[in-house]
Amino acid sequence: MMFSLIAECAEQLQQYVDKPARNGDILEMKEIMARFTTDVIGSRAFGINCNSIRNPNSEFHKMGKSY
Repeated sequence: MMFSLIAECAEQLQQYVDKPARNGDILEMKEIMARFTTDVIGSRAFGINCNSIRNPNSEFHKMGKSY
């Protein structure tokens, strides 16, 4: 049942890294994967769309980093 939520987050991740990857840009994957994890946890545990991948300044991600 939760697979579709994770797949949706993975699709957003793919869309986010697609253009920089095609251009050969260097990406900070640790930060990007932390935001992906925030989105997965937010959608699975709390039922909210955190949108941390596209918005690195999202409140949910900021709160997670503060702990």
